[in-house]
Amino acid sequence: MARKISLIGVIFFIVTTSYAVTQLYLLPQEMLTVVGVTDHKLVEEAANAMNHVNWVLSIDLCIVLVLIVALSFDNLKSRDGNIVYVEKSSFVKEKSSQNDEEGAENSNLNLLVLKNEIESEGDIKEKLENSFQLLCKQLHVGVGALYQAQVKGDFRCLELKSSYAFCLPDGDALEYKFGEGLVGQAAKSNREFIIDEVPENYMQVTSGLGSKQPSFLTILPIVYENDVLGVIELGSFRKYNAKELEYIREANALLAIHIPQLQYA
Repeated sequence: MARKISLIGVIFFIVTTSYAVTQLYLLPQEMLTVVGVTDHKLVEEAANAMNHVNWVLSIDLCIVLVLIVALSFDNLKSRDGNIVYVEKSSFVKEKSSQNDEEGAENSNLNLLVLKNEIESEGDIKEKLENSFQLLCKQLHVGVGALYQAQVKGDFRCLELKSSYAFCLPDGDALEYKFGEGLVGQAAKSNREFIIDEVPENYMQVTSGLGSKQPSFLTILPIVYENDVLGVIELGSFRKYNAKELEYIREANALLAIHIPQLQYA
């Protein structure tokens, strides 16, 4: 589009300049005719006087045309120089490498393994604890927390039941009222939150080497038969892809089936 506009501009310039030169060449004769001078000798002298101007304008026009052609040629060469040629084999290798990395990340996502763990024989609290730990390992979670909904007096709250790489001082308990904080908001609104700007000092990944805040948070309410039974909160150092997010939702639905059993355990 820009090239078409430039070409039209050049053509317009050439036409208008040529017209101006022609009019200047005829100007002396027209002026003498207007004032009533018919002497041919005077007309020729006036035309000769204007010839100098016409020559100068013609030379100027030629110089401008040469410059336009030179600049256009230069522009084409620079555009050619800016083109980066990528070998097809190199591009295919890069794409294949990217797919391999995504495949490696998703290779651990096995819902059947998680289902077998949660449906195995044993104490329901221990099974849910082990299942949540397994889910965090499958997703390479930096820090994770599993909350169960409780009724305390006139309000509902979420009490921490299981955690991964996240610890509280001995004797402390962590709970949120429905609507309190990100966890409480997820439960109250029955919506999942995917956050890429984690509030400062919100949640720390604890290890023998120290602690670090995750870069991304994925928070989902655990819902069974339209009732919010709890919330899972996962902190990670990278953003989960679509397949991983879908796996988290499926695992969440699996946990929701067994969470009610904790009330009778």
